[in-house]
Amino acid sequence: MSSDPSLRERENPGRRIRRRSHRLIVIIVMAVAAGFIIKEQIPAVDAYLDRLLKPQAWQATEACRQAVLAAVERPEFARMLEHGEANATQKGYYVDDIVVGEMGASGTEVRVRFSCYVDGEGKVVNTQRQS
Repeated sequence: MSSDPSLRERENPGRRIRRRSHRLIVIIVMAVAAGFIIKEQIPAVDAYLDRLLKPQAWQATEACRQAVLAAVERPEFARMLEHGEANATQKGYYVDDIVVGEMGASGTEVRVRFSCYVDGEGKVVNTQRQS
C-alpha cells in the first residue's frame, strides 16, 4: 500500500466528503457562536435584529427609551446603560430593565432602573422609576 495521498483518496472516496462536511459543520458552529456573541455584546446589532425580527416590540422599546430619557432629572447628562426588553401583554408591551446613568447632585453618575407600559399603538402609558 502506497503513502501517496491521491491513492488513499482513490481507495476511500467517501473520506474526502466526510472531511469536507466536518469542516463545514465546524465553520457553521463557529459562525453561529460568533453571531450570538456579537448580538449580545453590540447593542446596535441587537437593536437591528429586534427591529427586523420583532418590529412592534422594538417600537415599544424605543418609545419607552425616549420617555425614560425625558423623565430623568438632567437629560443632557444622561446615557443609556441597559436598553431594556419588551414583554408582550394583552394590549401592548411591558418594557423592563432599562438602566440609565445620569449625573447626580454631587456630580457622580447615578444609575436608575426604569420600566414602562406601552400600548399596542406604541404610546407610552406609564413609566416607573425604580431607585
